[in-house]
Amino acid sequence: MIERAAVRFDLPLPPFVLSVDFGIGRGTTVLFGPSGAGKTTLLETIAGIRRPASGEISIGDVVVFSSSREIDLPPERRRIGWLPQDALLFPHLGVERNLRFGAPPRLSADRFRRVVDVLEIGPLLGRHTTALSGGERRRVALGRAILSEPRLLLLDEPLAGVDVALRQRLLPYLRRITQDPEWATPTLLVTHDLAEARSLASVVVLLDGGTVIGQGPPESTLMLPAALAAAEEMGLDNVFEARVVERLAADGVMRVRSVGGLEIVVPNTEGRDVVSVRIGASDVLVATRRPEGLSAQNVVAGRIAEIAAAPRGRLLRVAAGEEMWVKVTARAVSDLDLEPGREIFLIWKAQSSRVS
Repeated sequence: MIERAAVRFDLPLPPFVLSVDFGIGRGTTVLFGPSGAGKTTLLETIAGIRRPASGEISIGDVVVFSSSREIDLPPERRRIGWLPQDALLFPHLGVERNLRFGAPPRLSADRFRRVVDVLEIGPLLGRHTTALSGGERRRVALGRAILSEPRLLLLDEPLAGVDVALRQRLLPYLRRITQDPEWATPTLLVTHDLAEARSLASVVVLLDGGTVIGQGPPESTLMLPAALAAAEEMGLDNVFEARVVERLAADGVMRVRSVGGLEIVVPNTEGRDVVSVRIGASDVLVATRRPEGLSAQNVVAGRIAEIAAAPRGRLLRVAAGEEMWVKVTARAVSDLDLEPGREIFLIWKAQSSRVS
């Protein structure tokens, strides 16, 4: 069983040199940082798609690259499961043959079926890859990476394009394959989603400008200003699954309740009982007393769990049934005497919520 991979290399890239030195242990190491920081290139280098100028990469006791020892194993000999951003599949093979490509001959029918069932791709097995949606392609590519029984998993935005409901079902599975002794595959995962990173990470490596600028537990590393800036750059949203409680068609809205018990009003969508809700961190107002006489239909009580510095303001992490991120100014924190543990009220219009 592989316990650790070690990554140390320099790779010149315009406009910087990608220079990293870190380890990947059991569980999931989340690679976090702004666009253009070098995250995808780092994964490609470990996979053997790019060749560093110097350094060494090892997986367990196997050195897959060493400039000083003139070792450079080709990708197919590195035993790495790699899910790139574009979810590359073999166009001349159907879904099932794509899944089985690279899997060991001893692959059991039970293991194959469990992966297929959890990823909910059973109905896709007889289809051609050209007939798949973006989210379906990512699930098939993820299944193929897992079934190859790799020594190391590299996952570049594995849940991009996957709807919120399925994302919530896949997160525990991703945790299992990296933490459960039955699977226990060391994993390096890229995500721009702050909640996803907090949920999956054993360790966070914060990358900016080709350099590791922070590394450690997710609770502290993801609250560094650079991490919060990266999350804001991609649009810091609160995203969760909710079930329709009541439709108020005359007003064009409906009342929904999340898994965590948060009940809110959102724009009406016909034909579905379960929806995903997305609320921007900057779309939420804060009050220290319950307001009255508002046109906004959502007034939610919550308690501040954490306050962190962010570009041009502060971010509040609020426990309100669901974990909510709220962007406020530094002056608002001071004027309202906001601090961790204080009860506040979150306010936003129904139309500020995006529903899919």
